[in-house]
Amino acid sequence: MAMTLTTLGIVSVVLVSMLRVVAAAQCKEIEFTSDKCSSSSVITIASQKVYKRSEDIRIKLTGSHSEATWFCGSSKERLAWGEAANQIRVNFLSDGTVQWTVYNCDDLSGPERPGIECSDEAFSTACPGGTNGTCVFEVSTSTSFIDKTTTTVQVSGEVAQQVSASTTATISGSITQERSKATVVTFHQKSYLIIPAGFKFCSFSDAKSVKDVLAPTGYKWQCSLTKFVQAKLSYNGPCSSLTKCSKNVCSAERSGAAKSAVSFLLIMITHAAVVIVAF
Repeated sequence: MAMTLTTLGIVSVVLVSMLRVVAAAQCKEIEFTSDKCSSSSVITIASQKVYKRSEDIRIKLTGSHSEATWFCGSSKERLAWGEAANQIRVNFLSDGTVQWTVYNCDDLSGPERPGIECSDEAFSTACPGGTNGTCVFEVSTSTSFIDKTTTTVQVSGEVAQQVSASTTATISGSITQERSKATVVTFHQKSYLIIPAGFKFCSFSDAKSVKDVLAPTGYKWQCSLTKFVQAKLSYNGPCSSLTKCSKNVCSAERSGAAKSAVSFLLIMITHAAVVIVAF
């Protein structure tokens, strides 16, 4: 039973880490069409006015639709397309041409301008006990999901002992610090995160908004590869010097990647249970 609980504990750490991949809400183009509105300098669609010589005006629809009503001045018109969609992007050209590009976006939220910086962070796990022990986590980098992500898996036994032994001096020096960069070492071509007993590690990614034409707002969050700091268990400060993001901009709870991670972990749990029974 102890072995089963240990295995499930390790898997739970993997689950938390694997879900923190970069959210990449994208939009699918459904249709492009155009109309004319030469008699007015303003058109109205979904209660939003668009003035002549405006480009890439993004109109959110309330829910998914296959048509919308618009007005050329006070003249009522109809716009229709083939597939359900929730966003219309409008160009109202100087010659009166109205260009409509209809999109369906999996998420209409996102940054509204470029250059916004923040830190997406979460305290991950702790290494309890006295000051003489260490906890070892294997760190893996993957680009198989939406974007770069880092996962951690706690390791034990001979490998953990050898990794800890190779960093005794570093660990001894870091125990007196309230907060410092977590120690990452390479052992047999693999990377390991070393956390002293009585400390926890905090994982975070720095996020910055950048232009992306496919993103629903025209901008997306670009997140750095996961970074780690260590702090005493009593420390409740921020992971990064940047302001904390208002929401989890680097997580992907609603993405297919998260679903894939969950499915993969269910297979891992089942396999682990089989191995335990076999032995």
